[in-house]
This record gives sequence, structure tokens and C-alpha cells, in this order.
Amino acid sequence: MHAPLRQSAIRGGAYVAGRQATSLVLALGGTIALTWLLGPSGYGRFAAALALVTYAGSVAQLGVNAWLVRRDGEEREDVYATVRSLLVGSAVVVALVGAMVVPLVERWLGGAGVRALLLAMLAGLPVQLALLVPLASLERALRFRDVALTEMLGQVVLYVVSIGLAAAQLGPWAMVAGWWAQHLVVLWRVQAISGQRVRFGFDARIAREALAYGVTYASTIWTWQIKDLVNPLIVGRWGGVEGVAQVALTVRLVEAAAFAKQAAWRISLPALSRLQNEPARLAAAVRDGMRLQLLALGPIFLALVLVGPLVIPWVFGDRWLAVRPLLPFVAGGVLANATYNLHSSALYARARNGRVLLFHIVFVALFGGAAWTLVPLLGVTGVGFAEIVALPAYAVIYWAFVLEMRTPADPHPAPQWRERMLGGAFVIAVIGTAWAPWMAAVALVPFVVPSVRAGAVESLAQVRA
Repeated sequence: MHAPLRQSAIRGGAYVAGRQATSLVLALGGTIALTWLLGPSGYGRFAAALALVTYAGSVAQLGVNAWLVRRDGEEREDVYATVRSLLVGSAVVVALVGAMVVPLVERWLGGAGVRALLLAMLAGLPVQLALLVPLASLERALRFRDVALTEMLGQVVLYVVSIGLAAAQLGPWAMVAGWWAQHLVVLWRVQAISGQRVRFGFDARIAREALAYGVTYASTIWTWQIKDLVNPLIVGRWGGVEGVAQVALTVRLVEAAAFAKQAAWRISLPALSRLQNEPARLAAAVRDGMRLQLLALGPIFLALVLVGPLVIPWVFGDRWLAVRPLLPFVAGGVLANATYNLHSSALYARARNGRVLLFHIVFVALFGGAAWTLVPLLGVTGVGFAEIVALPAYAVIYWAFVLEMRTPADPHPAPQWRERMLGGAFVIAVIGTAWAPWMAAVALVPFVVPSVRAGAVESLAQVRA
């Protein structure tokens, strides 16, 4: 990666990672308060509704927001107006269809009490999708500092409103109100700082181009996000909303700690798109980003799985003890994904969406199939073992990336065996702590290799610079 682009990407990533690190503190404090105030039942009802609405929102996006970030050319008002019309119109349609499906979901979950929550959040989809247009313009300009500050403001609003209303005994409706307040504030803020006019319009040529890329791209995202439906639909079916709450809290803790992964994914599409026609530089950028993520996340996740089971009872209370055995498995799964998520970004940047889709299909089939089989037998712990069953799917995305980057002149661009060794050691160490804490020492094994140590020093020097 050329120095100016590397510096812009690392600087942008630092802003987003800084926001995510601050978010970690806010999220932990807010989550602790809400779990005490709502308990597993109330928290689980909201978590189930949120997972389902999040998937509906992803479907409604049609991938056109990703096209908007990735498209070449100057900023054009007619493009933004057309995309805004597509997104808001799609949100209205999906919300109406979703409202008709809600009774079936309630019946599948055995009357879990999520019906009204779902309807209230589906009504917010147009607001949620409208903010993606000004947000895309900020990301295209690599204005990640503005994005980070805006999203931090939204998160503060979410927790202030949710905690205040939960203390007033409004139950899961407190979090629904917080969710609405968060999206309204973020929409207002991104619209203001982007300088865009709120304008609707429709250009058939622009719409066709956006949908041609967007739906192909979105189909890969929809497939991947099926895994997020395992908790509300499979765990909710056999473990009830209390089981959903245990899994949701585990995922929340792990994702809060995974701020570097989220920052890297956020900046990767606009940054790597600039290298889409240079396979050697693109492969090198993925290798460097892969190493940076692992060095940032590996130690944090090891600390989480070693200390977390000890502090969960007195931080969250005895009602949340099922989180402890799940934590190493979920953390290991997220760390494995961090090892290869930039490979997906690179393939997206080169419009090889079909190869990413293949990986997603294999992963979801393994994870969903294992969860369907194991959750009725083992309870929520079955989700953890499903994470292990799905790990071989990452071989698909790795080889898809390698085959894409190869050229006759450079058949082995930017080899990644050191990074894969580092990632594998961290994943084994994190999951291994579920059986023996001393397994954390496995993470040190790759550093015996001099080139791994040299790569780590180089990555840290880039961040300091």
C-alpha cells in the first residue's frame, strides 16, 4: 500500500478504532446497567426483536449504499437523490411485509412477547436507511473522524434514553425508545455535517447501475447475516428469550472488545477499492491489515476469556452464568473472522461477489446446521460448538482470495503464511481456554519464528508513525 493511502487508512482506522474503544467503555457500562434493570427475560425479548429487525434492514438496503461508497466519479446530487429514494422506498416495503410475517415469528417462538416490539422497530426502518446516504458521502471522503464522533453521540443517546426508561420500569420498551432516539439523532447529525440537501429523485440509469452491483453484493451479506438469526430463531425456539439473552450478552461482550476488527472492516471497502486494479498492492494491503488486526485483537480476546468468567458473576449477577462457557467459543469465532475479513473486502473491491457468496453459504450451512442439531441437545452451549464446526469454511475465502490475486507475472503475491500461523495460534489459544487456561500460551508459539517477530515490530511502527 502506498504511503499516503496507508497513512490515510491507518489514520482513519485510528479514529474509528478510537471511537470503538470509547464505545467499549460506554457499551460495557450501558449493558451492565440494562442487564440488571431488565433481567434475562426483558433483555432477551429486545435482543430477539433487534436481531430480526437488523436483518430486515439489511435486506431493505439492497446493497445500494455499498455501491454508493464504492462508485467511481465525482459527487453528484442526482446519484444521492436516486439512492435515497431507493432506500426509503425499499424500507417502507420491507417494513410492511415484515409486519405481516411478525405473527408467524411470534408463533414459532411460542408466544415470546416480541410481536409489539418488532412492529415498533420495523416502523423505524425508513429512518435507519435514510441516514445511510449522507453517511456514505462521509465515508467516500474518508471523514472517519466525523463518522466516529457522530456514532459515539448516537450511542450515548441510546444508553441514556434506554437506562432512564428502564429505571422507570418500562421493560424492553425502554431499549426500543433508545433505539429510535439513536437513529433520529444520527440522521440529524450526518445530514448536517455532510452538507447534503434532503432531496428525492429517480434516474432509471443510476438505479439500474446501483441495483446491478448492490443486489449481487447484498446477496452475500444477506447470506452471511443468516447466522445472526440463529439466536432469535433457533435458540429462541428451544431456549426461550432467556437463552437468547445469554447468547446476545456473550456476543455483545465479544463485539465490544473487537473494536479493531470493526474499524478495519469499516475503512476497508473505500480504502481497498482504490487498489482494485493492482493485485500485488491489494494483496500486500490485506496482509498488513490482517497482521495489524491480529496483534490488536489477539491479546484483548485472551484477556477477555481468561478474566471474563471470573468477573461475570459479580458484574452481571448470577442470572447470567450461562455466558461463561460460551465466551471462549464466540470469541474464537470472531477472531477467526478477523483473520480473514479483509480477504472478503478485497474480493468485494474487485467485484468478485460470487466468491464471497460461496464462502458465506458454506459457513452458514456449517454453523446453522450445527446449531440446529446441537442447541436442542446442549442448550445455549450448542451455539459455542457450532462456532467450532464452522471454522473450516475460512479455507474457502482464503483460497478464493489467493486465486484472485495470482497473475502470471506474480503467482505468489504477498504470502500470508506468517499471518495465518499467528491467527491460527490465537484462535486455538482463545477456544482452548474453555478447557484449560494454560492453553493461552499457544498464542506465543508463532513468535518463535524471527520473521513473525519482525512483522509485528513493523506493524507497530506503522501505527506509531
